[in-house]
Amino acid sequence: MFHQANTMIMDYVVKKLKQPLEKVLYNLEEFGNLGGASILSLILTIIADKLHKEPTSILGSSFGLGLSWGTMLLKTKPMKVLPIIIL
Repeated sequence: MFHQANTMIMDYVVKKLKQPLEKVLYNLEEFGNLGGASILSLILTIIADKLHKEPTSILGSSFGLGLSWGTMLLKTKPMKVLPIIIL
């Protein structure tokens, strides 16, 4: 999972990593650039069902202006994931 600033940057990063686009999760069309919450939005929207049913490993990477960046490996047990409520 990557921070999703825009589609052009995501496509470039995926191409540089030589990964198929099918392996990268996107929800830019639904939410746009959420800044620091973009990886969390992927967890809550795209893999919530999987997290509920089975242990899961998540590799997340985020980068931003000012050369700030971070990467995490999160290993979970089955858990309840609450939905995003849009008002």
